[in-house]
Amino acid sequence: MGSPLYRYQLLERPPHFLDDLRFKQCGVDKVTGKGVVRFVDVNPTPVKPIKKSLLASKAGADDPKLVSDCGDLLEKMCALEPEKRIQVRACLDHPFIREKAGGGS
Repeated sequence: MGSPLYRYQLLERPPHFLDDLRFKQCGVDKVTGKGVVRFVDVNPTPVKPIKKSLLASKAGADDPKLVSDCGDLLEKMCALEPEKRIQVRACLDHPFIREKAGGGS
């Protein structure tokens, strides 16, 4: 399948992340006006899990299981490492999607 960098090259799009998960930030220096490229180290493990944040901020009327399932799906979709990211078929089979598509509350 190739590295993420290789896949971006096939799409003729510049990658935002390098193979070592450093974020490539392109911009313009405010003083010189010249283009600059910075590489930012990104921790692939979030500081606070999405599911925990969602559960902490849910309203009283929200279904805790639905909020938890939503957070679980979001965490899997937002994984930085492509190998750990959830695939489309698995997303469609996820409890959050199945519940919503099945007409659940």
